[in-house]
Amino acid sequence: MPAQISGSEDAQARVRQQFIQRWKAWQQFWSTPLGEALQSAQRRSLSPTLGAVFGHHLLYLGASDHSALIDGGDIDHRMGWSPIWQPDLPDATVVAEPEWLPLPDESLDLVVMHHWLELQMSPHLALREAARLTMPRGQLVIMGMNPLSLWGAQSWWGRHRGGNPRYQGPRLSFRRLQDWLSFLDMRVERLEWVFHRPPVQMPRLLSATQGFDYALDRLRCPFAASYMIWARKRVGSPIYNGRRLRQWVTSTGLVQPMPQGRHAVNRTESSSKSAHVGTMPSPVRDSDISY
Repeated sequence: MPAQISGSEDAQARVRQQFIQRWKAWQQFWSTPLGEALQSAQRRSLSPTLGAVFGHHLLYLGASDHSALIDGGDIDHRMGWSPIWQPDLPDATVVAEPEWLPLPDESLDLVVMHHWLELQMSPHLALREAARLTMPRGQLVIMGMNPLSLWGAQSWWGRHRGGNPRYQGPRLSFRRLQDWLSFLDMRVERLEWVFHRPPVQMPRLLSATQGFDYALDRLRCPFAASYMIWARKRVGSPIYNGRRLRQWVTSTGLVQPMPQGRHAVNRTESSSKSAHVGTMPSPVRDSDISY
């Protein structure tokens, strides 16, 4: 029995290490010329619709600086996410494992998943967790890498060469996500294809091919680097459940002590303006599921 427990702990540690490696690789990517160009294009596509969303609570899930992507709009409370605690984390950052986000059910008006599923060992569980947090008639935005593109081919090649951890994550097509969202009672309302430039770290070439974005956006070309899916939760009580999150934040000063176990969190000073929540053990990947 002790040997079995030790083996399980080792497996969880390996899964956790792989996840952190992917997260850090994506963090580095967003600071490169290519990453900045992609995020700029995604921000242009996201901003008009984001400005039309009214609500109180937004959660950003991804590896980049969330303020650079979700700035704008009329949503009052914006939260970011990190899998590990760091001293320089922005205010209102949730620190937790992706499958166990310590926030109330149906409490968020909008959840933005910025290449978040590509970090996961079990993306279907991470998507289910994001759907759990979305309130009835709330919206979920998923940005991911399009496997049917030059970027997808580059990812496939990098995955088989065993190089950059960024290429080791799951490659999820729009059709696969549409099936998962339907199972989670989410209705896809909008699909956009974003960024039609080649995956090269050459600023001059990226600038020279900028016109591809404007031309192919109008044609809705399905071979872009990234897709952006807007989905809305279509079931549940019509009562606005955002008050659960407000009560939770108000009563604890943005910090909520949680029970021991998989929902355990760390207590921080109540005077802090951050919503730092402690990490929890990562579940072992379901090896029977292929992505």
